[in-house]
Amino acid sequence: MIRIPIFRKVVFLSVILVLISKIGLQAQPYIPVGSDILGTGYNTIVYAAGDTSGYLYFTGNFSGTLDYREKRIEARGKQNIFIGKLYPSGEPEYLHAIGGSGYCEVEGALFLPDGSGRLIIYYRDTIRYRDSVFVAPGRGNLAMILVDKAGEITGVRNLISGFSGRIFVVVRDTAGVIRLGGTFRKAVVNRKYYRSKGKRDGLLMTLKPDGILNFKILGGEGYEDIRLLHVSHGRLFMAGIFDRTLAAGDTLLKANHGRAAYLAVFTSGGKLTYARVLATAQDLSLTSAIWQEGRYPYLSGWFRGRLSTTDTSAVSAGNLDGFILRADTGRADRVFTLGGRADDRITVLCSDTLHRLFFTADFKKHMIIGRDTLTAGDRYPDLMFSRFDPYLSILWTKQISGKNEENSTVLAITQDQSVWIGGHFFDAFSLPDDENRQKIVREEGSYLLKYTDPCSLLHFDLPGEKMICSGSTDTLDAGSGYVKYLWTPGDIPEEKLPVHDTGFYKAVITDHYGCTASDSIHVTADSVRLAFDIKEETLPEGNNGAVDMTLLSGNPPFRILWDNGDVTEDLSGVQGGIYHVKVSDSLGCSVEKDVEVPVHDLTAVYDLYNYPNPFNDFTQIVYSLPEGTDIEISIYDLSGKKLFVLTEKSSQKGIHSFEWSRKYLKDGIYYLRLRSRFGQLSRKIIILKNH
Repeated sequence: MIRIPIFRKVVFLSVILVLISKIGLQAQPYIPVGSDILGTGYNTIVYAAGDTSGYLYFTGNFSGTLDYREKRIEARGKQNIFIGKLYPSGEPEYLHAIGGSGYCEVEGALFLPDGSGRLIIYYRDTIRYRDSVFVAPGRGNLAMILVDKAGEITGVRNLISGFSGRIFVVVRDTAGVIRLGGTFRKAVVNRKYYRSKGKRDGLLMTLKPDGILNFKILGGEGYEDIRLLHVSHGRLFMAGIFDRTLAAGDTLLKANHGRAAYLAVFTSGGKLTYARVLATAQDLSLTSAIWQEGRYPYLSGWFRGRLSTTDTSAVSAGNLDGFILRADTGRADRVFTLGGRADDRITVLCSDTLHRLFFTADFKKHMIIGRDTLTAGDRYPDLMFSRFDPYLSILWTKQISGKNEENSTVLAITQDQSVWIGGHFFDAFSLPDDENRQKIVREEGSYLLKYTDPCSLLHFDLPGEKMICSGSTDTLDAGSGYVKYLWTPGDIPEEKLPVHDTGFYKAVITDHYGCTASDSIHVTADSVRLAFDIKEETLPEGNNGAVDMTLLSGNPPFRILWDNGDVTEDLSGVQGGIYHVKVSDSLGCSVEKDVEVPVHDLTAVYDLYNYPNPFNDFTQIVYSLPEGTDIEISIYDLSGKKLFVLTEKSSQKGIHSFEWSRKYLKDGIYYLRLRSRFGQLSRKIIILKNH
């Protein structure tokens, strides 16, 4: 395998490219929210991944000096590896160099949920690890480097010496088994020499937690590789490319026309379940493959000539066209091709936890997508970033333009469902700066662009409760800057809504991206309500009237002011007449009421009471009359509603009593009221359990 490092200067950037080409029916395509470029020597990003906390991990290769914002590292040898971690804001937490005196390069990587990582590297000469130096046992070597959550090396393990090949995919299953997939021509594993049968063979390496390393070959007469590995429900799914023939277990696959893409499924014990050809073409290459858990595998790349599957075929419009195919039950059940008049390649696929699917592609001259055409700025490739649905229909596409050449090498999803695009460019990028003017960044470098769904940035929140005073009107405000508003109930398309009634009010807003959000608020009107129980002035000497006031609602503390200067809740020992009271709560709402204490002259004692009070089940009701008369004794609740009549009859002069049971009344405060031709008397009674 020939590896030639490129030495060119890269210039730092801090703003992001925005050139949006909306394609399809989706109203809110992802928007750019940040960017960075690595400099100042040759560098390229190989792998990036997001974790559950929103951090982004990335790794790649560089020579000379590497700058990232305020951090700088230098390569020790001809080419080193860099590893970095970004906060969700894009600020770097760390940036480290890994390497020795010679040449090393990262082939693949994975990061675990705790932030530690496993880097699969190719190296020559040495690797420095703390105070130790690992010397390569052969000219070309494959090793695994263990790093902790701070990016520091915690271990190095040599896997293969005398290695000529490439690693394309690194995965880890729930049992902690790491699998490497790729292609090779020769290798020495566990002191055993392997050589491909044809031009290149596919290789599958299994690293178990106990340290056991297994090396398997998937070979034939020509070129073979492995681009997809996935373990699910005790089965291993594998996909890749071959030409001529491929031996998978006892199955021999044939590429009838040039190259073929295949899918093979094995049991956990390594027994082949099936192996099938997915597609063939004159020239065919896989660049990316993903597996949506519980759904389908998706493979992407480019082809020349006619792309044929079991059910469909397509002919490249230009020299090369890009393709995505979806496999189901061992066959390509859906195929999407994308191309124009020149070389067009789909480079990277990714999927988020919501099963949304994205891809990047590079194209020259013109790219035809449905009824739309994208035009590259010059004779060099431009980059496009797209989202598609499970049926391989494009929802939208964004064009990323530069002066020379741009391509994508990684796509990664972070916890906030943002998509990070990483790749390489030559000569210049056209990016809008903070003042929305075009800025040209020259030379060559790697970039990281962060895109996010604008709807995830839309935060709309109304307060849960609002109090307004009786008889007044307040205004609910949904906030300014939105394109559309809708208040319900009433369906009023206004930013502000005047309200004066109690109820739930919901606002739905729409921003300029077409994103919608809603929230509701509960409004309580007439916050202070009062109830009164009044005792008449009945004794000849006067000053025995009373007003028992109950506060039914409002927000304490309350301020109470009677027109006689009293500030207590109840009045007692007052003469007959009209009393005015004003009650205010802590919100400033108030209510004013006139309360009349009647006057009635009696020639004898006139009384009403019960004992015990409070009581649980039974109480004795006692009343006295100055003369014989018709009476009614009834029970009322706090709002003044008559619940039922205890007795209604003609009664003689004197003191009388009877026993009464609470019946079905709940615990609480009630009023006992006696009515006669002499007037009425009311008394508060309290029903209290276990009293």
